[in-house]
Amino acid sequence: LLDLPPERENLFWASLALTHRTQPRERLSPFFKKMPVRAIPVQDLSGDWYRVVSDWYHYAILEMANLPAFNPDPSWIASQLGISPAESKLAIERLVRLDLLVRKDGKLSRSAGQMSTADQHLTNSALKRRQRQILEKSMASLENDPIETRNHTAMTMSIDPKRIPEAKALIREFNRRMSDLLESGDRTCVYEFAISLFPVLKNRGEV
Repeated sequence: LLDLPPERENLFWASLALTHRTQPRERLSPFFKKMPVRAIPVQDLSGDWYRVVSDWYHYAILEMANLPAFNPDPSWIASQLGISPAESKLAIERLVRLDLLVRKDGKLSRSAGQMSTADQHLTNSALKRRQRQILEKSMASLENDPIETRNHTAMTMSIDPKRIPEAKALIREFNRRMSDLLESGDRTCVYEFAISLFPVLKNRGEV
């Protein structure tokens, strides 16, 4: 149903049940009334998973493993990403422990495993940390990368806030289409693609 490993799916439903139990019982869905609520193990994202979700370079290393010129040496990876060799080495070890990377005969390759951030109860702080890092990387690219290799655009609009859910759906579809386009050719580089939509007024109500 959720395309998650069994243990992750169970954790997702437990988290969702816990959230719904905060509603008045008469408004609670029968599905969640019957579901036992178990404690959510903090270690699920407090260790390896939290770091993988929250630090941008884990995603980048996974994508680098798709490149023909990929070198599994932590120092080489560090030089390509602008991180320390220690950060690179620890990131590789986490990805291997979580079965997202496979080490065989001195080589590293991506496994069939996938990261999932469907459980917002668990991943909210990690995702916010990663988004802050992505914005910092975007600012650095704006200052340092030639215009031919990047794109930074922005548009200010007066909007109907009730249409935000439709906008988010369009953004998700656009993300999928952009991924299909850029990953269909010869992959020789790793890029970050980010879209932001946020209010600029301090008063969120009507003006």
